[in-house]
Amino acid sequence: MSKIKLSLVAMAAVVGVLIWGSQEGLSKSGAYYAGDAFEYNYQLYVATANTGSAEIFRLNGSALEPLIKFNPVKEADMMTNTFNDIILNEEGGRLYAYASSGNVLYKYNLADFNSPVLVTKVASTNWDWFGRLDRANGHVVTIGSKGVKIWSEDLQVIDNYAVTNNTNPYNIRLSSDGKFIFNIKNDKLEIFDRQFRAVVRSAQLLVNTASANRRVAYDAKSNMVYVMDDQSLQQISLTGNVYKSLKHDSRFGYDASLSGDGEYLYISNGTTVAKLNQRNFQFVRAFEDRDLKIDGSWAMGINPVMTDMGEKVVVFNNSNILVLDSNMNLLAVAKAGSATPKALVNEAVSLSVDKAHATVYAEIGIRGTGFWPNEQVIVNFADRSYRATADKNGRFFKVLPVPAVAASRVDIKAIGTSSQANYSVGFTIDR
Repeated sequence: MSKIKLSLVAMAAVVGVLIWGSQEGLSKSGAYYAGDAFEYNYQLYVATANTGSAEIFRLNGSALEPLIKFNPVKEADMMTNTFNDIILNEEGGRLYAYASSGNVLYKYNLADFNSPVLVTKVASTNWDWFGRLDRANGHVVTIGSKGVKIWSEDLQVIDNYAVTNNTNPYNIRLSSDGKFIFNIKNDKLEIFDRQFRAVVRSAQLLVNTASANRRVAYDAKSNMVYVMDDQSLQQISLTGNVYKSLKHDSRFGYDASLSGDGEYLYISNGTTVAKLNQRNFQFVRAFEDRDLKIDGSWAMGINPVMTDMGEKVVVFNNSNILVLDSNMNLLAVAKAGSATPKALVNEAVSLSVDKAHATVYAEIGIRGTGFWPNEQVIVNFADRSYRATADKNGRFFKVLPVPAVAASRVDIKAIGTSSQANYSVGFTIDR
């Protein structure tokens, strides 16, 4: 890895955004330091909530294009209307996004990126603050202030473990084989055995910033753990012994992640993203942030993803997000602020009437939910059409006269003019 010099002032300014900082888990500077990367239908998607909004990008040729940026609708019992984290998951051939906001976990259907549909949400009754989300064997995992929880697709807790890291929940990782939970807590790596439900080993690390983000890589075939501390890359056994160590050229270490074939390691130390041979730590290739020539670049979170076009490495690079190929060549860049926030509805589409039947010319009240904020809604009632306007939460209320038509059973249908969301209810016209 080549030497890169930064002034102490410049380095401090950049590193200041790396700290988890508070239980809310938000970077107030809007920096990109972590997120998720996922291949779905032969396309690479990237998601992050570091700015407080959920942002989703898609790799399109040489561009990492923003698809959507949104926040949860603020409700009376919510602690915040910003997101802590977001991950993507494929279920039944469909792509979903799971996002956390304080003690609330949301699940969105991403069939239409212009209008993610809220499938369900759940709030922790014991005020568990979901600082980070992860995947394990197809299940969504929350890493919170009350521990690690594994969830079903309908957001029921399957299992939970008393593993916490309120300094930085980013540093809790489940092993690829599902047997262990790794927790970098201050200057120690703790190895939690899920079978015994206890910490069974620990290893000492050398750290300058105890709360910095550090991803642990685990090779289940060799039972070896790889950690980037603030001095070196370390290979640590499940007994807590250091087998191999390689010094790096930065005062800060962040992520270590295995390649899809398990033969290589990708590591980040702020100045550089490097690819190493996993077995002997031999240097293969590197991407130097100074070559990017974008102010504020600082490599932290890395997510390798195997795609049908080879492995891609997504780098959360402070002022931007990078996509590299497996040879560390730059494929695409998305700069912070490239996505425009979009209001989102957190309710299912519905329509209700304040009475089931009424006579001609009587007035009835119609309520609708789940439409786009402020959009026009067409209400078809028997042979009449009316217009209503949804509010900022996608809801509307409209008082309508019962049309003068023959007594019969008719439908009342509301259709969003922009979202095309629609819902029908039956109504009886009396004589």
